[in-house]
Amino acid sequence: MKRTKLGFKAAALLLAVFFTLLALPLAGAMAAGSTIVIRNTVEEYWEGAEENWQLIGNFSIMGSHLPITTAQLVILAWDVDAPRETDRIRVRNTTTNATALVGILTGMDYEDNTTVLDVPASFLTEGDYALELDMGTTDEGVFAYKNTWIVEIKSATLILNGGLSTFSASVSFTASGTTVDTLLSLANLIEGNYNLEYKFTNLTEGRQIASATSTHNAAGASALIPLTLTLDPDDAIDENAAYQLDVIITGGNDIVTARAIKAALETGGDTYYMITIKTNQGGLTSPSNPAFALAGGDSPEIFFNPDPGYTVKNVKVDGVSVGALKSYMFKAVTADHTIEVEFAPLATPPQTGAASMLGLAVLSLIASAGFAFAARKKD
Repeated sequence: MKRTKLGFKAAALLLAVFFTLLALPLAGAMAAGSTIVIRNTVEEYWEGAEENWQLIGNFSIMGSHLPITTAQLVILAWDVDAPRETDRIRVRNTTTNATALVGILTGMDYEDNTTVLDVPASFLTEGDYALELDMGTTDEGVFAYKNTWIVEIKSATLILNGGLSTFSASVSFTASGTTVDTLLSLANLIEGNYNLEYKFTNLTEGRQIASATSTHNAAGASALIPLTLTLDPDDAIDENAAYQLDVIITGGNDIVTARAIKAALETGGDTYYMITIKTNQGGLTSPSNPAFALAGGDSPEIFFNPDPGYTVKNVKVDGVSVGALKSYMFKAVTADHTIEVEFAPLATPPQTGAASMLGLAVLSLIASAGFAFAARKKD
């Protein structure tokens, strides 16, 4: 459909096995810092074009991010088709036009693949940046442009270690009749605008009944922000129902969600409790919500899904370690709970004498047999 695909003979296959044995795991997650979402949109494709770096997304480094000790790009892409397709990634300072080539996407054809790339921390100073993609081929061992290929970048996230932690937020509310009075507390702010998105949900009925947006111009490090939501008469507060308020705060490139839950009265309806999930980089949980409410007596099971190259290192429930589990079930919940999942890179297996001998054998075989390439067009 769009490109030729590389076929390897036996020598090339053995070389792949050899380098698989030597491959390092993905770098571990950082303990502190900030996460910048550069792109989180699907259904847009990039096509190869001669000497044409194409924009994936823009981001800014702010004073609160500095000093940066390490930085990693995590990119989710579809249809990478490595190694023959060569999708180069760079970061460009949009003020000075200085660039840093950070690496090449890895992955298979017609599949989702995650690539983790190290960005030189010394290159990232306060300012505005562009994340860019350049597509080509290394058919002859040297990079060359090929304008018949495509790739889809689904998401791109920059993880920074160092600097100040991202701002924090908490929210509370009181509700009666058709009025919901909210109070949002923000801390560790830097000067600038923060966008606030409010969502008020009737948990008992499972539907959102009010929403609002607002902007806060931060002049200090903290703020208390009141806001009143007005409900439709048909959605007036029912004391026998449970309600949830979410406020999504976007400031600069950081996104924080604050949540408050009102449980139903014990004299009518269910009593609701909140399960809070905390994870580091390196995997996801199912459900993936950072917090969710459930009726008393329910027994939810949380599943832990490490990314490729990662494993579950430890799980804590209400601050107590329960070991490296694949899942955890809360039985007949009667209180709020917090579960923390720590993912870690898989250990690199030590090279053995046999592995070293295999490497020598592979290199010898390649030197004598060489590569043979078989090209074919995709349907």
